[in-house]
This record gives sequence, structure tokens and C-alpha cells, in this order.
Amino acid sequence: MVQAMDEGVGKIIGKLRSLNIESKTLVVFLSDNGAPLYDNGAPLPGSNKPFRSGKESVYEGGLRVPAIASWPTVIKPAVRGDMLMMFHLFPTFLELAGLAVPSGLSLDGNSLVPLLLHQQSMPSREFFWTSGKNSAARDGNWKLTIVDGKTSLFDLSHDLGESTNLASGQAPIAAKLTSELNAWKAHVGLN
Repeated sequence: MVQAMDEGVGKIIGKLRSLNIESKTLVVFLSDNGAPLYDNGAPLPGSNKPFRSGKESVYEGGLRVPAIASWPTVIKPAVRGDMLMMFHLFPTFLELAGLAVPSGLSLDGNSLVPLLLHQQSMPSREFFWTSGKNSAARDGNWKLTIVDGKTSLFDLSHDLGESTNLASGQAPIAAKLTSELNAWKAHVGLN
């Protein structure tokens, strides 16, 4: 799969170059989830280490993926660790095209233009996920998961593998994230 993707992206970049429009084209490449680890119970060769779990999971191994943005002469080469999601792409494309958000439309994301063009950090915000009956909330380095009815809290600045549950020792943070997660679920109609 990686080889096929590499070849496919190479063909796209090659076509942009042959048309002499590579310098006028923003190319964004990212995955929607971490690697699948099992197929009908049989292990697959993928790995998301050092992150826990994989595709369809609310743990970092299912959520955290690399993203690449290329726009020669416009984006300066850099490696960043900012938290972003696919819903940031639409407001980014609107801004780059000089278009306003359509009337009556409320967007979840923020434009990535300050990050991509000016190397500014993304604004701080909470993120929420669901997968089946499992859910998660993240605020900065704090990550709350509710998996199979069990609530866990992790400090991702020290525990990328989500192995040490801090919920009982950090009860106010766990309660705050649980409340925010429930409010988000109600807002989007998941309760």
C-alpha cells in the first residue's frame, strides 16, 4: 500500500510539474486514521508505535497521523507537531481562494493559513472523537478516553502510549473533560 501511494502521489506531482503549475498548487497529503492492526481477528503487519491501538480506536494509534503540505515557493519547509484535523482543510481552502464562509454555515475548523504560511501555532482548542460506543476528548496534553464504559485520563506529554490512567489522581481534569465531551455529544446529536 505504501509503495502504491508513493507511486500515485509521485504521478500527481509529476503531472503538476509537467503542466508547470506545481508552484501554484497546494498539495495536502494525510491519512484519516492510524494503521489497522487486525482483520477479522488476524494480526496485520501495520504498526502505530509508540501510540496505542489503531484504526477505529479513540486512542492515539487510531487518531494521530502525519500530514504533509507542499506548495513550493509559498510554504517554507518545516516539521511541526501542531494538532489539527481534516475539518481545518475547508476553511483553509476558502481563505486561500479568497472566499468567505458561505452564509449560514458554521465551521468546526480553523484556517491553517497562519500555520502554513507564517509558521504560527494553531489556536488552542478541545478536540472530540467517537468510534462506536467509545469516545475521547483532548485539551492540550490531557486526553480523556471512555472505552468499553471505562474512563481514563492520560497526560500525553509524558505518556504517548496511553498506558497510565491518571483519572483518579486528576479528578477535576477528568470531570471537566467528561463534561465537555458530553456537551459536545449533545451539540452534535450523539446523546
